[in-house]
Amino acid sequence: MIASYKRKSNIAAVIFVVSIGAGIVLSSNSHQNLWDMGLIGPALGITWTVSYFYALMSLIKAKGRSDAWILMAFLSLLGLIVLLCLKDQRKEDTPAAAT
Repeated sequence: MIASYKRKSNIAAVIFVVSIGAGIVLSSNSHQNLWDMGLIGPALGITWTVSYFYALMSLIKAKGRSDAWILMAFLSLLGLIVLLCLKDQRKEDTPAAAT
């Protein structure tokens, strides 16, 4: 795996999980639907979506796969499982520019 893309993927995944946690905490504390809380709901929704797809795109690039594999992410849980099970096509010491 390419270390820089793996790191970007991990950071985006942490942002995704933290924003989901924040959404759960905010909606449970206020006893409102998250989308009825003004600007916070849509902002968290955009954060979830962007960080999810960025994490998967970085993971795909880290494994040396084509960008078209991101289409598997639209299959929800099954697509996520397939993307996580992809084999790495790059060696650990192979630079990205050489392939």
